[in-house]
Amino acid sequence: MQLKKREVRDKIKQIEEVRNRIFLRKISKSRVERTVNFFFFQGRRSNKKREWKQSSTQIFLLKFATVLTLSLIVMMVGIFSMVSSMVTQADELELTKVWTYLTELDADKTLILKKHSGTQINHERTERVAKTIKSDIDSILSYLDIQADKFQLANQAFKSKLNLLHDQLWELDPDTKNSQLRTRYLSQIIEWSEELKQRLHLKMEVGPYNHLAELHSPFKEGNIQINQRYGYYVKDQVKACFNGIKLQAKENEEVFSPLAGKVIIADGVIHIESHDRKLRLTNVSPLVNNTSEIKAGELIGNVIKENELTIEYSKKANVVNPSFYFPQVEYVEKPDEMLDFQNQSFDEGRFRQTIVLHCHAFSDKADKIITEAKKNGLSPVIFAAIMIHESAWGKSKGIIENNNPAGLMSENGLVSYPSLDEGIEATGRTLKNLIVERQLITVERLGSVYCPVGADNDPTGLNHYWVPAIKQLLVQLGGSTDMSLLWNSGSSFAQQLLVKAKSLHQTNVQYSQGSNRGTWPYHDCSSFVIWAMNELGINIPFGNTETLYGLEGTILKAITRNEIRAGDLFIWGEKGGSAGDYGHTGFF
Repeated sequence: MQLKKREVRDKIKQIEEVRNRIFLRKISKSRVERTVNFFFFQGRRSNKKREWKQSSTQIFLLKFATVLTLSLIVMMVGIFSMVSSMVTQADELELTKVWTYLTELDADKTLILKKHSGTQINHERTERVAKTIKSDIDSILSYLDIQADKFQLANQAFKSKLNLLHDQLWELDPDTKNSQLRTRYLSQIIEWSEELKQRLHLKMEVGPYNHLAELHSPFKEGNIQINQRYGYYVKDQVKACFNGIKLQAKENEEVFSPLAGKVIIADGVIHIESHDRKLRLTNVSPLVNNTSEIKAGELIGNVIKENELTIEYSKKANVVNPSFYFPQVEYVEKPDEMLDFQNQSFDEGRFRQTIVLHCHAFSDKADKIITEAKKNGLSPVIFAAIMIHESAWGKSKGIIENNNPAGLMSENGLVSYPSLDEGIEATGRTLKNLIVERQLITVERLGSVYCPVGADNDPTGLNHYWVPAIKQLLVQLGGSTDMSLLWNSGSSFAQQLLVKAKSLHQTNVQYSQGSNRGTWPYHDCSSFVIWAMNELGINIPFGNTETLYGLEGTILKAITRNEIRAGDLFIWGEKGGSAGDYGHTGFF
């Protein structure tokens, strides 16, 4: 009996050993199977709950990790999208090709304008000779980089889009005798969406070429002002291409190397070579030795002739626009190089762009603001600056719910208007009363009434910041801190005429009505006026006040006293009998 029991126990032991061997072979397949089967093997009922708890935790962690990962992916996509909006995606060589082509389109239209003795620009007749078209190419390239599918000049669809865009900016209808030119800004011809506004705003804020910046400023202070841009231009009725940039610089100003590399001096020109890059500087007196190695930012010479420092740049034997490769540049037009066909009292392009990109509820009201400003004799810049300040860039409750962009109040509180246009019109009337009629013609004077310091409704003293805030907005809108708050219809030609007359007068001019009149330095009033006008390219025969009277209806137009602006011409004396001591003339 005992043997049988022992045999049974041995048999059971053998069976258990076999079962264990089978189990061990099974659980060796994977870590997951070992874990699950281990809990299961130890006790199905008592550990099933433990198994479920661990699985729930794992599922929760898995879900959390998945959500977190997806969130990070979305965030990274957003960041990459934002970065791509800020950085120009076009190939750098294509940028130069497109830039060059746009300057050629400018030059072609300039040649047409210069061939006509009479031109109507924005429906106003002009006899100016110095007519030069220059597009805001930086803004055009930024816009096209966002909108164009293929940024390649060789692509016919892209090139056609360029031509159409340029024709919209400069709409020219020439005929045999006269030409009609209508000018518009880029912000006026774009169909704006919120996405486009945001992307273009980011690109312009950061700078569309920052990713290309690889050249050091040639000046100690770092500021680079360009007085002749890269590309085509017109001189003496001939179109030519300038393969560099010409910079504003004082005579003997120190010049520092924009590039590290080997110096080669030939024919008074400094060449700097570094691998596949070559830089060329002219109008610099060298202070470095030929064939020497220099670092970027190292002193290399002094400017020889004022405002004639020229830089040319090439990469892999391809000539490129050097302005793309400096951290920041500013274009400065020479006074006698371009007569703008639009408002010269402020940068209207910048004004319109600021309104479109930043001013939310009134982002489409630039034309309305300019119209109301002109009607009320006000600068559009002060008009818009007050709207921006009082409406928090077009986001305040007052402008959204009450169509009140300027915080205008009555005894009953904030005034409501049926439409935003009517609110803008009311703003114009109010500012006319303050600035024009009450002669509050400076920001300080205007602030003392519009937003007085110490007012009862300003317990926290915020009005103290109104004047500096408005002045800052004037600059952002394309004006200046000390600009006139009144409408200025004076053209850049009139401004240039005044500058030219003043500069000529400072050359020791002596008054004379004798036989030497008209030969420097002897002039009387009429010969001086004619001399100044001829210096600006208006060919007027030598004469007197009667000669000037004879120009009425051609290059001169009679105006009323209320229309007089700086740079206009006056003629005193009866027409037909104003010569000699019986007449007088000069500039306002």
